[in-house]
Amino acid sequence: MLKKYQQILQKINEFDFSGFNDADLLKRIAYLKEKLIKSPNKIIPELLAIIREVIDRRLGIWNLFNSDLPPRLTTENIKKTYNEVKDKLPSIDRSEIHLKSEFYSEVRRLRRPQDNLTFMPFDVQILGALALLDGNLAEMATGEGKTVVAVFPASIWALSGKKVHIATVNDYLALRDCLWMNPVYSFIGLKVDCILSYMSDSERRNSYKADIIYGNNYEFGFDYLRDNLKNKIEERVQSELDYVIIDEIDSILMDEAGTPLIISGSPISNQSNYWRFKDAVESLIKRQKEIVNQLFNSHKTENDQLIKIIRLIQILMADPWNADLLNYLSENKDIVKKINAVWARYISARSEYKLEQDLLYVIDEKNRSIKLTDMGIAFVEELLGKGFLTLADHSNSSISYACQNSHLKGYLNTSENIRNFLQLLRAYVLYHRDEDYIIHNGRIIIVDEYTGRLSYGKKYEEGLHQALECKEGLSITPENRVMGKITHSNYFRLYKKMVGMTATAHTEADEFKKLYKLQVIRIPTNKPVIRVDLPDRFFKTEDEKIDAIVDDIKECYAIGRPVLIGTRSVEKSERLSKILSQHNIPHNVLNAKNHSEEAEIIKNAGQPYAVTIATNMAGRGTDIKISSENDIDKLGLHVIGTERHLARRIDQQLSGRAGRQGDPGSSRFYLSLQDDLFRIFADDEMPEMIKAIEKNQYNKLVSLAKKAQRKSEETSYNVRKYLIEIDEVTDNQRKLVYKMRSEILSENDINKKFQSIISEYVEDLLAFVADSNENFYEKWAEMKEQIARDFGLDIPNTDLDGLNYESAKALLINIFQKALSKRESKFDIDYLNKMKKAVMLSVLDDAWTDFLSLQHEIDNSMILRSYVKSDIITDYRLTSSKMFRDMLRSVRYETIKAIFTISNETLSHIKKDIVITDQIKDLLQISDLSER
Repeated sequence: MLKKYQQILQKINEFDFSGFNDADLLKRIAYLKEKLIKSPNKIIPELLAIIREVIDRRLGIWNLFNSDLPPRLTTENIKKTYNEVKDKLPSIDRSEIHLKSEFYSEVRRLRRPQDNLTFMPFDVQILGALALLDGNLAEMATGEGKTVVAVFPASIWALSGKKVHIATVNDYLALRDCLWMNPVYSFIGLKVDCILSYMSDSERRNSYKADIIYGNNYEFGFDYLRDNLKNKIEERVQSELDYVIIDEIDSILMDEAGTPLIISGSPISNQSNYWRFKDAVESLIKRQKEIVNQLFNSHKTENDQLIKIIRLIQILMADPWNADLLNYLSENKDIVKKINAVWARYISARSEYKLEQDLLYVIDEKNRSIKLTDMGIAFVEELLGKGFLTLADHSNSSISYACQNSHLKGYLNTSENIRNFLQLLRAYVLYHRDEDYIIHNGRIIIVDEYTGRLSYGKKYEEGLHQALECKEGLSITPENRVMGKITHSNYFRLYKKMVGMTATAHTEADEFKKLYKLQVIRIPTNKPVIRVDLPDRFFKTEDEKIDAIVDDIKECYAIGRPVLIGTRSVEKSERLSKILSQHNIPHNVLNAKNHSEEAEIIKNAGQPYAVTIATNMAGRGTDIKISSENDIDKLGLHVIGTERHLARRIDQQLSGRAGRQGDPGSSRFYLSLQDDLFRIFADDEMPEMIKAIEKNQYNKLVSLAKKAQRKSEETSYNVRKYLIEIDEVTDNQRKLVYKMRSEILSENDINKKFQSIISEYVEDLLAFVADSNENFYEKWAEMKEQIARDFGLDIPNTDLDGLNYESAKALLINIFQKALSKRESKFDIDYLNKMKKAVMLSVLDDAWTDFLSLQHEIDNSMILRSYVKSDIITDYRLTSSKMFRDMLRSVRYETIKAIFTISNETLSHIKKDIVITDQIKDLLQISDLSER
């Protein structure tokens, strides 16, 4: 593929527009725009060449007008043009000022790099643009100018009449890139704007009118959800979802995969019952610690070797982070091999419960889950009541969407109690302060695992956030009612074309291809990478590793070389900071607690003697500039990784902080057998690793480390795949509901829509009669009674033997239509049509919101079922599909009931300018579906 792009690049480089005046370039663009739709393959190379010329002029040479003229550029021609433009700038837009080619040629002849007047895109940036134009994912190394790359495809797609969205990871980058690239777009004749989190609806609507829109990926997704809650088409803000370019696509589609976009409404209830479980959870954990200590003491005094090993296995299952255990294992390589052998024997014999029998709960660190043992369940139920953790299986029950069955209500209440207890246990055991979250102003703020940044506004789902608040003794925030929800992956797949850029994608190339049909194209760097990636260093313990890291920092600091140290958590960055302070080494710390100082800290991270400790947030999207004042700077920035991340691409991002655009630099990673990567994903290989460290078998250690990372990545992929499969069920339902909403809002003949609802409801009634195994005549009579009770309509007696499906349907529809016509004849049809539209929207919105809430409970129950069933996806699809069908039936019933039972007095007081509000439900006396 790259070879194909290089051939196109040759054609592009054959064009020379340096001799064109600005006005001539604009005429050529207008001509090519007319030809673009009919023959794009012939036109695109020339257009790319023109855009490249415009970029150098408007982003490079035009910087001349932002300051005084450099002495070498004071020729008569340049001075004349400079003065003319300076005079016009206060009163005219820059895009309207067109200059002669002679001016550009003369500046190019005289300019120097230090003048900041050069911005001619590199060939590799054109290659990246071609990859995007071809519908692919361009992998370009850090510092290669991806912001400029996006301008090429965005301009061409916008010129062809498509709306182009460029999604970034935050507001700052969206605004920066929009303002930075605006001179190019404006010259070409395209309008560019951006969407920012603080904007009002009217501001957003105006911004979306632009040809090219930059924005935070969250804002694009939330606008989609908010638009589908609007009650008038004209109130919507978002433009067509044509083309999207996703910057840092791996961060958005992978790192954010587990964080759906959620629009919330009023709180469900105050989840105060977490406090009820707090003492029980703390007692459970305290007792487990006592058991672990007993097991360790038993191991020390036990003579039977097999039992000694079993005790160690039990400690690993109960407390995988136990410091005494980790130290013991790192010092006894043979015992690790024996542990794995015994453990494997128990697993193969399916008798793990024998290992669990002395424990209260077992920790699965890999999947961040906890399983209560029989002894643990007994312990909890002694504190909270017998049967507390018993959950009946209603998977085969007839579950009504409207929760009419009392057993389902009890089931959901039981499910919520169990969920809240288990989430509180997870909060205590699996989530750590200053690593997974921090406390700021009395609130839990999540620390992003991949960037180390604080994720303001985000909350853990399924009650975990409230559980953490309870754990930390904070005020518990209520769980909000979900009104709209979508994952990043399913939102961006709504676009007709999705492409992206990142510096690190090749390690997940298969995943991008399977899940998103995006091929990763690796673009070469503009200058050779001369950064030296030094061999990893391996140690048995964390303390040995830290000592070696400090020695490395000392050596660099002694000669004034800048160092950037990457850590995985706030806690680890602060621990290293204390150690450096003890060694009198001045340094800066950049983590989630002081992220607001990021720009200033990173700006100085390449200066002599700079030592910067940072979580993974450091430098992504920013440049670490290396000083060029002395010989030490020829070594460049030295990057130290304090451990390998669970995903290789995060390591590559850290290494990429050094050696940008041909700069010198180096990187080295330090690893210990106590690192999370090895503890979780290399437990089977631990004996080999200990032996390899003792024998200094470096290649073997590297091979085992890579194997552990691949296992980690495979686990993460399976999680993301599972989340996508789950959300795809809701995605199809969401699309149908949003389509129904749009049809109601845009329907001019709402009566026709209401007639179709009547027809579908009649089919529901007949299905009720026909699907029953009971006596047909009795079911028909029951149906007649229901229609009389709910709608006040009388079904005349008829010869049932002479009825078939079609005639029965026609009979019932005719009865409903006659009653409706009689009712409508007393009132203005315009009033009634407005009321029908209001009712349809109100009922549909309430039903969808209740559906999402109920589905949230089903999600929780599926988590509980996963303990005993391996394939829960099929169960989930069946359960969710049945719920959705029930919801649609309920929507039809509630809509018709509202129209047929609304009082004449209410109808007569309807104003002509009906506004669809939350009061509509009260006005119509529509019951809340969740309480039916």
